[in-house]
Amino acid sequence: MRKEQVDTLNQNFQKSDQVHKNHEKRITKIENDLLRSAHRDAIAQNYSHASTYTNVIIIAGYVAFFNLWHLLVGKSEDWLVVLAGISAIISLTAFVSFEVFKIYTTSKFLIESDKVVKNRNRSLDEIAKMNELRKLATIKYWKIQIYTTISFGAIGMILLLGGYIWGLIDILF
Repeated sequence: MRKEQVDTLNQNFQKSDQVHKNHEKRITKIENDLLRSAHRDAIAQNYSHASTYTNVIIIAGYVAFFNLWHLLVGKSEDWLVVLAGISAIISLTAFVSFEVFKIYTTSKFLIESDKVVKNRNRSLDEIAKMNELRKLATIKYWKIQIYTTISFGAIGMILLLGGYIWGLIDILF
């Protein structure tokens, strides 16, 4: 073989090797993207289960609170009973308002996602972007809701406990 042919073959091998390396990089990036996506899906699913479980616990707490509160009515100071009830109602209102907000944003997201899927001119990446925006809005209001719900719920429970202690003191002395 002549030197020119050998040089051409070497250049072709180098180009082929570079193409192969670029191909491997793209495959690695795709694999990483798929892995990240799977992790995000797993986290979202875990969050969904945890959120559902938490909501059940919170609702059970409200049911227990209002049952105990009802028993306190007429057996303790009126101002204490009213303040405990108002605190619990504020807490419950914050909780329910946030759940309604989540239902609204999720419904809106699903309707928009359906439009993207049906329109072949739109990219499916838009769904992920819309979902990220929905999550950011939800987190923003979640912080407000959780502090309001917990704070007023705790105040209501402390007042309720105070009412029972007050009643116990009345009985004993």
